[in-house]
Amino acid sequence: MMWSGQAAAMKQEGEPIEYVVPNEGAIGWVDYWGVVKNAPNKDLAFKFIDYMISKEFQEDWVKKGGPAPVNSEAVKALDEKTIQEMNLSEESLNKLFFISYHGEDVKREWNELWQEVKAQ
Repeated sequence: MMWSGQAAAMKQEGEPIEYVVPNEGAIGWVDYWGVVKNAPNKDLAFKFIDYMISKEFQEDWVKKGGPAPVNSEAVKALDEKTIQEMNLSEESLNKLFFISYHGEDVKREWNELWQEVKAQ
């Protein structure tokens, strides 16, 4: 189990590896950048974020083994081989399940269920 960027970097180093999303699906995640409320250099922080999500940076990053791009223009600029190898197609992305936040009541219910399963 690994993330797409790690698989791409290993492949570029010559490792015999292929990154796949199983037919049953996989866990998806999203990283993000944020600026704290009282940041002393907000303009610089916003410039950094703009750079990190730019088409140019995202396209270059994915080609060097970085994670899947968040900029749709960067995805459009990728060749079909990269899209298939990185599982960036709509078909692959639609098989991802993103973890969402659950309150304490749901966590408690899951924990009780898990304790019951372990007791069997």
